[in-house]
Amino acid sequence: MEASGATKLNWNVAVDGSDVSLEAFNTVFKQLMKEDDSIVISHVYSNSKEEYLSFKFKPENIKQDYEAELIGTHSSKWSLVWEHLHKGLTTKQHIMQIAKENNSDILALGYVGRKGPKEDPTLLGSAVEYMAHHPVCPALVIKREEKRESKEDGGFRFLVC
Repeated sequence: MEASGATKLNWNVAVDGSDVSLEAFNTVFKQLMKEDDSIVISHVYSNSKEEYLSFKFKPENIKQDYEAELIGTHSSKWSLVWEHLHKGLTTKQHIMQIAKENNSDILALGYVGRKGPKEDPTLLGSAVEYMAHHPVCPALVIKREEKRESKEDGGFRFLVC
């Protein structure tokens, strides 16, 4: 994380255990966050789905992975929000509610979720599409992790809603 003279941002990264959500986290945490920024890593889960999820996608395993990623970062800079899906809400709506409750300036998420890419690579995941149409804050959608230093122009490619 770099020092910054700019406004402090409160980032929220929605994760689901997928490689793409990890790439969204890495892009924000390792490249976009400034020294004074804070980050909330959020995950919404349902016990009814947990039975058939592979080890990688089980809520406690995802949580442990992100705790390990955050070791060495002062605890005032980050928090993990793991919530059971509220009755009457979809996962998408619940993610948006967490972003709103945490006063997120930017919600970052992967281009697709744990179910993987669509047959048509131009289609957004359903969560991304929902958040683009019902925003509570700007959304930053990461298709794949890119490193500035490896880019000729030093830039990134992403979708902002």
